[in-house]
Amino acid sequence: MLQEYDLVRLKQPMESPKLGVEVIGTIVMVYDDPPAYEVEFVDDKGSTLAILTLEEDKLARVSRTNVD
Repeated sequence: MLQEYDLVRLKQPMESPKLGVEVIGTIVMVYDDPPAYEVEFVDDKGSTLAILTLEEDKLARVSRTNVD
């Protein structure tokens, strides 16, 4: 189970908004019913690209050592 502040990537790219699997996001809220995660995706300068609510099957956790 994912937790608040986990770093995640999309398992598949999105068209709207346009986000690739290389974009890192941070879980900022965990919802219980139904289970979902609010994720803020940012670019390499720290600017927000999108804030989306997604199910766990759309996300893959990444470790901080794999981000750099």
